[in-house]
Amino acid sequence: MTWQQVDLTTDPHELRYAGDPQDIVDALGDLLERRPAWHRQAACRGEGPATWFPGQGGDTEPAREVCAGCPVAEECHAAGSMERFGIWGGMSNRQRKAARRAAA
Repeated sequence: MTWQQVDLTTDPHELRYAGDPQDIVDALGDLLERRPAWHRQAACRGEGPATWFPGQGGDTEPAREVCAGCPVAEECHAAGSMERFGIWGGMSNRQRKAARRAAA
């Protein structure tokens, strides 16, 4: 399967696929089967991606408000600890980097 990432300045998670559409369906099925159980308890379940990926200089407060009351924020933060984009467990990339430095 070949994925191409496009114009990261507008949306770092927009992907385009050039190939057999059935491959996409198969890949989604694989992802859903492997999804961690804690995803079902996440406060953000059902929220759109724009909240979690506001773009450089964008407002992160809506995501942080949801994360503040989330019962699995710690698991989410751990899952996204090495991600370069987005809010994970209520933390931005800059905050995740600082947390890694403090832990080292």
